Amino acid sequence: NSQEVKLEVSVSEHKNAVQELLNEIEKKRVEFDQIRWSSEVRGERFNVFAICGVDHYETIHSKILAEFLSPKGSHGQKDAYLKLFAQALGRDEDRDFQNWFSDAAIVSTEVSSRIAGVSVGRFDILIEDAVQDSACIIENKIFASEQPDQLARYKKWLDQSCAKRNKLLIYLTPDGRDSTTAADNEYIRLAYLANDKKKKLDIITWLEQCQQCSTGLPFVRESLAQYRNHIINILKGGLSMKDDIVKLMSEKPGVAQLIYDNYASMCVSKANAL
Repeated sequence: NSQEVKLEVSVSEHKNAVQELLNEIEKKRVEFDQIRWSSEVRGERFNVFAICGVDHYETIHSKILAEFLSPKGSHGQKDAYLKLFAQALGRDEDRDFQNWFSDAAIVSTEVSSRIAGVSVGRFDILIEDAVQDSACIIENKIFASEQPDQLARYKKWLDQSCAKRNKLLIYLTPDGRDSTTAADNEYIRLAYLANDKKKKLDIITWLEQCQQCSTGLPFVRESLAQYRNHIINILKGGLSMKDDIVKLMSEKPGVAQLIYDNYASMCVSKANAL
C-alpha cells in the first residue's frame, strides 16, 4: 500500500543521506592523511618549541615575545619588530603608536611593581622608552585566568607611579577577549589568534610580518615560523580533522544525529561478531 511505499522511500532516503555524509567524512580522512604524510616528509612537524615543552607556561611565552620585541634582542634587527608591533596596534585602535618606541626601548619580563611601597604585582612584559617617553605593560594570559583587580592595579601603577607621558596597557589572550578586572580603565585587547583578522591584530599576524622582513635572516626567520606554528598548534590542537568534521555534520544535523543514535548498537553488534 501507499504507506509501505512511503516507508520504503523514507528508509532509502535516510540510507542515502547517511552514506553521503560518511563518504564525505571518508574523503576528508584521506585528505587529512595525505596532508599529515606530506607534512612529515617535509619535516614540518619538527618544532623546537614543542620539543622543549613551551605550552602553557606564560613566563616562557613572555620571554620569547619580549626577545622579538626588544631592540637589543639577539635577532639583531634593532627596533624593526617592535615598530611593526606598534604600527599594527595603531591600525586596530585607529591611533598612532608608530612614534611611541625607538631603538632605545628596554623590554623586560617579570617586573615587580609597587605603589607607595605596596606591591601591585609582576608585569609579564614591560616596554619602556626614555627617548620617546613611553611605557607599555603587556599582561599575558595564554591559559591562566586573571588575578583579583589585576588590570585595574596595573593601570593605577601607570597613572600614579609611571613618569612616562605615553602610557599603554595591553591584555593579551588566545582570542582577544575582554578583561574581567580592568573595571572602567582603558586597555587594548590583543589576541594570539584572532577569530576575525580583518578586525583584530593578533600575534600570529605580527610574527608573519616579522618573517616577511627577515628574508635574509634564515635562523631568525625559521625561529619566527616555528614559534608561529607552535602557537597555532597549542591553541587549535595541532593538525586535526575536527573543524572539518564538525562543519560537515553541522550542515546535516539530522543525519549526524541518526548516525550517533545507532553508533552504540553498531559497536555491540561488532563485539558480538568477534
